[in-house]
Amino acid sequence: MFSSVGIGDWATWASAVIAVVSAVVSVWWPHRNRRQAGWFVLDYDNVGQAMLMHGLESWTPHNGRGTPDRLFSVLNDGDGDGFNVSFTVDGGEAAIVTVQDNGINRAAVEPSNVHVVAPGETVLVAVWMDSDDVALVIHWTLQPTRLGRRVYRRIRVQGKIDRQPWKPLPEPEHDRGMNLTLYRLTHFRETRLAHRLSRLKRNAISFLRRNR
Repeated sequence: MFSSVGIGDWATWASAVIAVVSAVVSVWWPHRNRRQAGWFVLDYDNVGQAMLMHGLESWTPHNGRGTPDRLFSVLNDGDGDGFNVSFTVDGGEAAIVTVQDNGINRAAVEPSNVHVVAPGETVLVAVWMDSDDVALVIHWTLQPTRLGRRVYRRIRVQGKIDRQPWKPLPEPEHDRGMNLTLYRLTHFRETRLAHRLSRLKRNAISFLRRNR
């Protein structure tokens, strides 16, 4: 009798463990294998020829620095989209360059970011270098975008940079503005409740004055 009860208890525990493991795997595996953006940087050997190839022969950079030192074609070689993609340079300056052609006029523009870079799409990035150690830094938002999870990856351009992990690094916490409750406390006079209380106060004072 005791033996049969022990076997039943073990079976119950085993079923519970299997259920927990299955639940963990069912959540972890899709997260582990979710679609993500990846980045491959093509460095053009001849900047002048690359600019001609991309229609930038008459481009005048907004920073007034003239012809860039390097020109990169940054490819999303991952299996997911990169959102709100932007570029900076450790030891220099970067600018995204796109050519807009409406069939009549053709002009180069420098957007601050690219809203979405789909797998297989490229972004043209110009770089001016101010140091012997230079790294291109790619910033983007992971899916789901509603969580606003910003990450970055540093890619060596020249010189030495610290060894980078295989996963992108999370960006330092961005300033998302003042907490709504704190804002209401510090700006109480501007709230609807403050206006209602002020109106009630005026009405009470008027009533008391009339009934003296």
